[in-house]
Amino acid sequence: MSSLQQAIDRRRAESSPDSQLCHVAEGQLAALCVITSADERWLFPWPQLVYAQFAGGSGRETLQLTFASHVVTITGRQLTALCELIARNQLALVRPAPAKFAKAAEDRPFIEALHVALAEARGVASAE
Repeated sequence: MSSLQQAIDRRRAESSPDSQLCHVAEGQLAALCVITSADERWLFPWPQLVYAQFAGGSGRETLQLTFASHVVTITGRQLTALCELIARNQLALVRPAPAKFAKAAEDRPFIEALHVALAEARGVASAE
């Protein structure tokens, strides 16, 4: 990708309504909204969060949120910033971002894929 195209993508990302491609943070919240596709959104009440697990390595990171009935798996880069928001119940929304914006995200969290599964079956919905 040319440096001009990278600059254009970065400008578009910065001028988006919430300038964060993959997540939205707010004050203390009651629930997390997970957008897996244009047609599908999930709402998970923060009081039902059982635990969160972060794993990093080889440039790709995974953040797994286990709620009472479902598991949300987030794959991407710079996800440790999301861990801090989760600890304070301040993560309002997560969604995968188009790959063309990966370079524009630089040192901000970038979500490549989201997967939502039943806590036991682990195979309900995916946005990869």
